[in-house]
Parts: sequence; C-alpha cells; structure tokens
Amino acid sequence: MVGSRRTFDTDTLRAMLRMLQQIQAQPSVAGAMQAAADAVVAIAGFEIAVLNVRLPDGTFEAVAVAGSDEARDSLLGRNYPATVFEEVFARSEEWGKLRFVPHNVDLPDIHTYTPPVEVVDAPDAWHPDDMLFALLHSPEDELIGVMSVDLPADRRRPGPFQRDLLEVVAAQAGTAIHQARLTAQLRSSEEAFRQAFEAAGGGIGLVSLRDETLGRFLRVNQALCQLLGRTEEELFATSFLELHHPANEPWDRAMFLAQFAVTPIVRMERRYFHADCSTLWLDLTMSVIRNVDGEAEYAICHVTDVTSQRTRHAVLAHEASHDELTGLPNRRTLNDNLEKTIERGVRTGRAGALLFCDLDGFKRVNDRFGHAFGDEILKIVADRLRNTVRVGDAVIRFGGDEFLIAAPHTTVSDAELLAQRVRDAIATSIVTDGVVISLSVSVGVAEIPVDAAAEDVLHEADQAMYRDKLDRQVELTPLLSAP
Repeated sequence: MVGSRRTFDTDTLRAMLRMLQQIQAQPSVAGAMQAAADAVVAIAGFEIAVLNVRLPDGTFEAVAVAGSDEARDSLLGRNYPATVFEEVFARSEEWGKLRFVPHNVDLPDIHTYTPPVEVVDAPDAWHPDDMLFALLHSPEDELIGVMSVDLPADRRRPGPFQRDLLEVVAAQAGTAIHQARLTAQLRSSEEAFRQAFEAAGGGIGLVSLRDETLGRFLRVNQALCQLLGRTEEELFATSFLELHHPANEPWDRAMFLAQFAVTPIVRMERRYFHADCSTLWLDLTMSVIRNVDGEAEYAICHVTDVTSQRTRHAVLAHEASHDELTGLPNRRTLNDNLEKTIERGVRTGRAGALLFCDLDGFKRVNDRFGHAFGDEILKIVADRLRNTVRVGDAVIRFGGDEFLIAAPHTTVSDAELLAQRVRDAIATSIVTDGVVISLSVSVGVAEIPVDAAAEDVLHEADQAMYRDKLDRQVELTPLLSAP
C-alpha cells in the first residue's frame, strides 16, 4: 500500500465499532454483506459499494449494493464467472490488500455500472470508470467474496487512510460471511452438519461454552480424533480444558468471551496433550455461536497442528543464538545474558561478574594438527567450562578460542575463585586421537554493576584478561604425541 498507516480518531473508531458490530450481528450471508456494503458507504467514504459472494459452483453473485438505487437496479443479482475477476485482478495495481484498475485499462466484456458524474482532468482525480476492489477471505484464507467500491466522496483516488478503512471493513465482512455460513450449517439438517464436519480438511470440534459444561466436546470429526490420538467416545468424556498444557496461561472464560466483542473470529496458538502424553502446538480458529438470547452457547473450533512449524522455529532460533561447534550460546546472546545478570543483581542486591577466557597460544594447535583437530579440542574445552561453572552461570563462545562466563550475584573475589577453577579445569591434559595436549587459559574478571553498559563491561573484562596473560607470562606448554 502506498503511504504510511494512520491512526483512526475517536469518532471514526466509534463509528467503525458500531458498523462492525452490525456486520457481526447478521445471522445470514446476505445480511452480513448488506451491512458491510452500508458500512463502506457510511464510514469508508465511498458513495457506492457492491458485494459479490462466491457461490458453491465458483461463480460470484452480487448480493448487496449500497449508496445508489441505480447501481442496485443494474447490478443486484448479477452473476459473474470466476475467470472474470481473475482477468480483472491480473490487470490491476496492488494497493496492499486492495486491487485498483484505472479507467484506461482494457477489461473483459462484463456488465458494470458507470456512475453519471463529470470527468475531472486532474492527476489524482477519480474517473467514473476507475475500479477498486477488496478481496474477502475466510480465516482459512479462502476467497469467499469480492467487494467493489466507486465514487470516493472527495472524487479523488483514495489515500492510505481511506484504504485502511476499506481493508478493515473487508476483513470483518469476510469473517462475518464465514461465521454466517457456519451458523447456517448448524441450523440446517443434522446430516448436512455431519457431512460438513467430516468433509473438513482439518480437525473441527464443537465445544460447549456453558458454565456447567465449559470446554466439553459436543461434536468432533475424525480429523480431530486423529490429531489428538483419541476416539470420539474418549473426547466426549473429556474437555479441551483437561487437555490444556499447564504451561499455557490459565483459561479465563470471561476474558475469552470478551475477545468476541471485538471480532467474531478468535485465533490463538496453545499447547495441548496428545494421548501419548506428548505436547502438541495447536492453531485454534474459533467462532462463537449464540442462542436467541445472545448468550454464548458453544464455539466451532478449527484445529490445525503447528507443532512441526513451532519446532522448526525453535531450531532456527537456537541456531541463530548458539555456536554450531560447541552448542554454547554465541556472542549475539551477550547482551541478553548481561541483562539477566543485572536483573538478578537488582533482586538480590549483589552485582554480577563477567569472565573473559582466552586459550593461550591456541593458534599453534591449529597450525600443527589442523583446524578439524582444533575444533575437537574446543568442544572439549567447552564441556569443561560447562562442568566448572555454577548452575545459573552462562558460558558463551565469544569467537575463535575466546569464551565468556556471565556469573550473576557474584562478588569479584568469588569470581576470582571461579577463574582459578577454570584455569585448573583447562590445565588438565587432553588426550585425543593419540595426542596428549596441555593447555592454559588467561582469565580476566570484571564486575557487572546494575547500571552497566555491555560494551564497557566487555572491554574491562578483555583488558583484565590481557593483564592476566602478561602477569603470568604464559607460553603454550609443549604439545606431546603419545608414545
């Protein structure tokens, strides 16, 4: 979308909320479409709005027209093949989620309505043959309708603010149509409802929202049974709340229902237990169904297993923040670890310490035995550091043969003792691939005060390490091949 997003003012937000509530309150697709068309004219600043719903056979029908009796008489009830919109959109300009077709673009021979207004010769003027469309999608991203608008009130091509309003109404219309269709299914015959459940590509469950049976499964399809590893009978004997992973936030019915005052469709990702006790990450898309008194009766839950995606994201996040060779956190995590150390220092009243560790003369290991051998030594060194520090200390591979240790609520004197333990651990001979190697390490200690800046603490620890190296006049202990 061209231009920056704008913040809606209070009056506009109130008007939007009223109109969107009217859209959401419609029990039928036709009613929701007409309410959405009226909203476009009332709050989005267009004088004509036409909504076309996608029929089961793939064609589109104009079921709602607002703002012009002439446009309504000309367009209402018209049917269009899906290919017509496909050709139109192929020749359109993309304005974010909207599609704009200037008047000078050749289009298929379709029946349209041209408002009888004067053509204005200005670069940004709206031409009566210009076309602007908003695509209506379901929560599953299925195209379920197309909204077309005409005649901006100021007769100019709409800017970012007006486009944002149109996108908001289009999004609400899509979810309202989706909900109206689901409601119609629920109110149709039991057999049609059963077929809709079973034909769904993903898991679907009808879940009670009544206080006395909150979370109980009222109906499930086989896809949901397979996903959760349970039979229908087992699910009917339990509830979503009983499968709820304890790491999730506690279920709050009032807070959950309050979300539907904003939107009729609520989507969230939460953890649940499979029958084999493994953890599943589930994406839930829920629509609330109300009784004649407006009370929440139950929710239709579309359930998708996103465990593998979550796992991939976790792996990528781990790889981005950890050293591939040693598995230790890498230098990108330094600031986070220092912040955690400072936070614990604030809580305990004790500052922390940062230890900068540099293997002495390690380049000679790589030069004599090769980098592959050197990598194996670095992995052994990393393991020794892990086993030397305390629980709660963080060992970081800073790069090459340099390591850092972030030690929370630790005095400098205690950190010096830790530094000596590190020297002793590294000094123990390493035997690998028939080679005996003795190493030493220089360690610099810097305090991490509560007002510390990461670069200052790192610099101080680095300087302390070089002082330690000079004070001990270190040299690489001769490398000895095993006899």
